[in-house]
Amino acid sequence: MTGRIRLRSGDAVAEMSSQGAELLRWEVGGKPLLWTPDAAVWAETAPILFPIVGWTRGGQVRVAGQSYPLGLHGFARHAPFRVARLGEDFVRLVLDATPRTLGLYPFDFRLCVDYRLEGAALSVGLSVVNRGTEPMPYACGLHPGFRWPLGDGSQNGHRIIFDAEEDPHVPEITSAGLFAKTRRSVPLDGRVLDLTPELFAREALCFLDARSRGLRFEAEDGTALRIEAKNFSHIALWAKPPAPFLAIEVWTGHGDPDGFDGDLSAKPSMRLLRPGESACHEARFTFARAGSGRDLGQGLAARRKSDTEGRNRAHLAEKRERAGLSEALSTQANTVETASDGILRPSAGKALIIDGKRVSELVLAETAEKVLSLAASGLRPGLAVVLAGNDPASAVYVRSKGKAAEACGFHSVQHTLPETVSEAEVLKLVEDLNADPLIHGILVQLPLPKGIDSTRVLAAISPAKDVDGFHPVNVGLLGVGEIDKALVPCTPAGSMVLIERAAKALNFEVSGCNAVVLGRSNIVGKPMAQLLLSQNATVTIAHSKTRDLAGVVGRADLLVTAVGRPQMVPGSWIKEGALVIDVGINRIPAEGLTPDGKPKTRLVGDVNFEEAIAYAGAITPVPGGVGPMTIAMLMANTLKAARRIAGLSAKA
Repeated sequence: MTGRIRLRSGDAVAEMSSQGAELLRWEVGGKPLLWTPDAAVWAETAPILFPIVGWTRGGQVRVAGQSYPLGLHGFARHAPFRVARLGEDFVRLVLDATPRTLGLYPFDFRLCVDYRLEGAALSVGLSVVNRGTEPMPYACGLHPGFRWPLGDGSQNGHRIIFDAEEDPHVPEITSAGLFAKTRRSVPLDGRVLDLTPELFAREALCFLDARSRGLRFEAEDGTALRIEAKNFSHIALWAKPPAPFLAIEVWTGHGDPDGFDGDLSAKPSMRLLRPGESACHEARFTFARAGSGRDLGQGLAARRKSDTEGRNRAHLAEKRERAGLSEALSTQANTVETASDGILRPSAGKALIIDGKRVSELVLAETAEKVLSLAASGLRPGLAVVLAGNDPASAVYVRSKGKAAEACGFHSVQHTLPETVSEAEVLKLVEDLNADPLIHGILVQLPLPKGIDSTRVLAAISPAKDVDGFHPVNVGLLGVGEIDKALVPCTPAGSMVLIERAAKALNFEVSGCNAVVLGRSNIVGKPMAQLLLSQNATVTIAHSKTRDLAGVVGRADLLVTAVGRPQMVPGSWIKEGALVIDVGINRIPAEGLTPDGKPKTRLVGDVNFEEAIAYAGAITPVPGGVGPMTIAMLMANTLKAARRIAGLSAKA
């Protein structure tokens, strides 16, 4: 008998079935958001797809020389799940391998499906655990169908806004619903896709290896649905106009146009879990009523801390369950394939890549959500940036800071001064900003024009508003271990966030580890060492004069490089399994010429990345590692400064 489960949160209600763990109903304020199934169009509402294998020749998959009759989208959508946990706004549904599933898919797995309702937001999490003794290939996905029109009106006037620019050339779909080798163009304008019934004349738009972590489904009247996907690879939009629905699917793995007939473990699109490993995938849907006035495109309200960490440790929970131990025991996972919030991704070698861009998005989202919570008290953080001179790189950087400040909801001000500005004029401006009650953070962009003493200018900034963390008072507080009272320089602070989040996901213990900081600058090296000391790491600062530098680096469990020398550290120096944070940003020659005939260049770090991924356990890339974190931490520092100046706790 099929069990129906109901969750409530505020004016929102969601219902799901224990049969297939399928979401059947989701309403906010009495407004139904999911479509009503029609067997003539599509007989399901929001099925769970596991294990996805794509199209295989003859409808069979091969594993270790044996054939199994596993269908395109797996069997989970038709299987009975058991209710493992149930609360007013949360349910965990569990499917374990059975003799029947082993006859289709010969692996001892556990699949947990978590639904959590938080007001207008609904999260769906999938945890996959390999409980067997052999590596387990798998792919999975969610296939929810939403009402179209989402708001009041017709199917016209709707649009999809992706988080990032996507390739407008999508695969053709065959009559059997499979990907063809040919592609067609869709009218994608940057990140915006206007939806019309004609767009789906050939049914599906599949954005393979999507750059976006989410999208916004927006109606003409302002009604919107924000979708955020973590650890999924692809996004598909599917409809059969005039049927009133739009399926927005996120999934991993995809079919081969010619059909796959090799061993399932060798299929390129499959992910492989080693025995005892788990992997987590999550999608979060947030509904905004027409006229709500809040742009969910930033995903600010959606990034609350949830049950993701528990799902990442599902295999340990299962072991505790068997042993009858308290859930309070053994809270750390042995290993994970990918981290919660999607901050780790595979490389071409053994190392996992730490996605600094993703972490920076999370930090910015968390900052913006905290700013939103301050609105009721009348406090709005203010950031003033001073740009003196006409350095092109500085101008680009300042614009990026301004955009980030506005996205976080700050009061943002830019003061642009000419190349001929005097030191006295800059100091007077800093003095005025120190006294301005609407400004909580001051940043003077370096370098300054010739003739201006940057040390004197930075020292003139009020330590309470020194969001770059360069004032001697903040440097001193950090040096004596008073980190909670200091404003920490943004690059080492961002590096520390990457270390903490990656370490948590990888079960890496910073406390007591051998940490080597390669570089001794006041901006990165020295403050980085202080931050690691505050976490009880055993820290060595190395530099160009260090004897046996290769040996020192080779003993590092945790390596941070900040020397500004391209690919100075070869992969062979790195200890097996080390955590590597590459702060260096260096430009080197690349092959070919630019369109205007100039030699091409490319960015590299202080570490030889291509070599290092064969040795490191996890590593930051260049670009896309530490770089994006600098602006994110500038925003976090500005919020911290605003709270302190207002007499509030900096940590809230």
